[in-house]
Amino acid sequence: MEYTHLTRIGNEGDLVKHAVLARFVSEILSTDSDHGFVYAETHTGRAEYRLPDKGRWEFGIGKFSEKLFGTTGHDGSNLDQIQGSLSPYIQTCIHGPVRPGYFYPGSSGIVLKMLEEVKRGFKFYLWDMDPAVCHSLLGFFENWEEVSICRGDGYEGVIRIERPSLVLVDPISIKEDKERTQIVNFLQELSARNTPFVSWTALVRDEEESYEEFKRVTDEIYFVDWVKWEPQGESKTVGCQITVPKEKWGSLAENTISEIKSVMGWKQ
Repeated sequence: MEYTHLTRIGNEGDLVKHAVLARFVSEILSTDSDHGFVYAETHTGRAEYRLPDKGRWEFGIGKFSEKLFGTTGHDGSNLDQIQGSLSPYIQTCIHGPVRPGYFYPGSSGIVLKMLEEVKRGFKFYLWDMDPAVCHSLLGFFENWEEVSICRGDGYEGVIRIERPSLVLVDPISIKEDKERTQIVNFLQELSARNTPFVSWTALVRDEEESYEEFKRVTDEIYFVDWVKWEPQGESKTVGCQITVPKEKWGSLAENTISEIKSVMGWKQ
């Protein structure tokens, strides 16, 4: 069965990935105001999702919104305790208690919302393997000629882009040696070009050898953080690895993840 994110949207991993992504976009917008924003994704997914009655979102953004707003939406007192690192994500994605039917943006939708908010010019380069996803992206972005959508993975295509502002690397799996090697080589290319990136990979039960190996080859070169949670139901995903360049990007990711762990009650 081919992978689909429709039942997993808004899960714990999305919460981490999207919060770090929004923080990076916010930082770039605040420090580089003279240029258009060039954004690329290697494996995009849909730009927006309508949450089903039941799904992994209940344990991710659903629980997160309850921690912030309570279950009724009248208690927003916890927002006062949230520092700046989570503000870009909350302002863009979480406007109250998350319930079935809530429209939640995918990663490209988050970046688009943030750029439109500040009226910044942009160019998007989006890849995905799933033809249904590509069709959905074409429909969502049909009024934006600045968005280029291609079927396939974006490893080779992204490298041909001149001066990307930010790249999201979000592969389906790192189980195979070939895939891990491809990602490592890709991150090295981005680093050589001084390109900011966020790389998200899943930590999956029974695949410990794969993600231990991926951490081993990335840990010394980049900032790497493992985020773990107690899996709910039949989920095999027990956490995720966030990999970003060191220096300021590492500290931004670390602060954002630390705040997520605090809100969600995950181990620091």
